Amino acid sequence: MKKSIHEYNVIKLDNKWYPMDSTWGAGSVDGEKFDKCFNEIYFLPNPELLITSHFPVDDKWQLTKEKYSLEEFLKWPIIKLRFYDYGFKSLEPKEGLIELKNSNIQNLLFMEKK
Repeated sequence: MKKSIHEYNVIKLDNKWYPMDSTWGAGSVDGEKFDKCFNEIYFLPNPELLITSHFPVDDKWQLTKEKYSLEEFLKWPIIKLRFYDYGFKSLEPKEGLIELKNSNIQNLLFMEKK
């Protein structure tokens, strides 16, 4: 069974599925402290926008026109929905992975402790 590092929900309204992240919509954690901060953007967001920050384990829950692979997702820049809330439409470069020649690259999100 595949595991996720963050869980969110999908809900069905009028026979249509919508994503919803009530965790991020309720606030954030700073160290050990939870900071309450309601953010409605995470309640019924556009799936085409949410996919930039939330990648479901089962691709049927992407709810997007096009299906994306985990490899594609990991190359994208990390974009929070607030980016779109401010009216921005796109971001360049399209990939957030920087490759260096003759150097070791480590993905900081999934780096293992040695």
